[in-house]
Amino acid sequence: MWLVVAVANGPLLSHHDVKHYCFGGQSRSLCINVNISDDLSGHAGRVFYGCFFAFAFFFPLSVICLLYGRLLRHLRNRARRANVSAAMAQLQRRYAATVPSPIQLDNSMFCTVSK
Repeated sequence: MWLVVAVANGPLLSHHDVKHYCFGGQSRSLCINVNISDDLSGHAGRVFYGCFFAFAFFFPLSVICLLYGRLLRHLRNRARRANVSAAMAQLQRRYAATVPSPIQLDNSMFCTVSK
């Protein structure tokens, strides 16, 4: 997932450059996206931040929510199967208590005669 984010935002790194400017009589520089700083209409900034939002925020959030939902569904189905298994075990115990086992039948067929 993070590889997709890096690849999607990778080409934007080529648009960054060092820009020199003067502030308060001092020479300063900063690393900035030159397309955004030179575009007066703001179109490049909207495209940049829109892509950044989509690929660095919305896409990972969607994947996390999807996987979390699948995890919850798996746990819910597993709990249902466990409840069914517990109910089946309880029914089997009740059935075993009411029906005599073959060993009990065999022992009752032998009669001992004492002298």
